[in-house]
Amino acid sequence: MRKWDQKIFEDHGLVISPSQLVNQLACDRRWWFQRVRRMPEVPRGSQAAGTTLHSVGERFLRADDRGLDPETGQPAELYPKGWDSEIDFAKARVIREMVDFAIETGFIRRLPGRKIEEQFVIEVLDGVAMIGAIDVLWDGGVEDHKSTSDLKWALTEKQLASDPKMLCYAHEYVLRHEGLASDARITLRLNYFGIGKKRVLKPVAVDVTVADVEKFWNETVVPAAQAMQALKEQTLLDEEWRKVPGPRRVDACGDYGGCPFAGICSFAETPEKYRRRVEKFVTKKREQEKQEPMGVFDKIRKQETPAAQSATAVAEI
Repeated sequence: MRKWDQKIFEDHGLVISPSQLVNQLACDRRWWFQRVRRMPEVPRGSQAAGTTLHSVGERFLRADDRGLDPETGQPAELYPKGWDSEIDFAKARVIREMVDFAIETGFIRRLPGRKIEEQFVIEVLDGVAMIGAIDVLWDGGVEDHKSTSDLKWALTEKQLASDPKMLCYAHEYVLRHEGLASDARITLRLNYFGIGKKRVLKPVAVDVTVADVEKFWNETVVPAAQAMQALKEQTLLDEEWRKVPGPRRVDACGDYGGCPFAGICSFAETPEKYRRRVEKFVTKKREQEKQEPMGVFDKIRKQETPAAQSATAVAEI
């Protein structure tokens, strides 16, 4: 879990992120439920797989060009004990095979001047800051790693050029490279890992100009931040949710696997009932996680005989 200086939150009435921006641009109400009313949400398996994949890739990219961990000076360990503790055996094997293949083929590579999981804080307007972390910030632009069950969800180059999250990252790139000409180009790249039935690696990349990035920031981010700030200052209660504007698009409720609050908006359950249901589930899950984490590969090896362990090791190579 990323750690942030608490002073950021003390100095700003509202702290947002690129992901929050995406949700707000689709639906004020979804953002309000999540970030103002702090509605709990049921963790999704796809999120666990994506987080695991990111962590493995991060360990590879943080290593120096010789593959050594900068903290220990030893070869970077991509799969330490417990690396797969949040996912099942099948998904762990898929992620391991795909990451290894991505490294071998240069799909993910150690770029010059790279900064990995680079955190940033941007003053959007008085009282509002944006925080975030960029998977790869390098001399030529920014990159993000994505896992998906189906590449039909992958963005096209045209969609990538207007993607809110990547343009926020590009804005941070511009801030760190003072004096760039308005027509200077910044590369945005998404590295897609198809980890569903069809296992595919797919890069999507596009160049945008500094002018493109600044136009997006001034015409989209700043007004959105103003709207979020105004919503928070209204201090509405859970039961007043209908006063908050709903989705801007007909299909917005289905974004990213579906809005978790759709049941409330469709009057299938009250906010109070939703809270009780999800909090009960989350509490139970946390109790299970108090046990010492052991990944699925570790559990299997613990149960195997030495001979079986050797056979398994050969099979994985």
